Amino acid sequence: MATQSSLGTGFPWAATRSAQSTSLQAVDRVHFFHLLMKFFLLLLFRHRLEVALLEETHTEKMELFKIKLAQTQDKIQELEAILDKDKDKQQAMLKKLYNVFQTQWKETIKVITSQTEVSIERNFLI
Repeated sequence: MATQSSLGTGFPWAATRSAQSTSLQAVDRVHFFHLLMKFFLLLLFRHRLEVALLEETHTEKMELFKIKLAQTQDKIQELEAILDKDKDKQQAMLKKLYNVFQTQWKETIKVITSQTEVSIERNFLI
């Protein structure tokens, strides 16, 4: 008695079908490989776009930080200039105050000295 597998191979359409199936499998493999390559290329393209976007964002942020840094440095220089002017004004005021105190001290010494001389003269005149 013949088995079904031996019967199947005896029919001409079964061999054609088997060859077509193998041929379709090969085409399916090629098609699958082709689709897989397209997928990887799309993934690569997407990755490159994301990297480019990140680089652009990074560059923009760096430029922004550079601008802020320059503005901050300008502000520091401006404040240091104001501080230097204030220190100069303070030194000038201290110098004037010192001169005023020195003048007052000299006048005080003159007054004390003149009163002492008057007192001494009075003592001698008496």
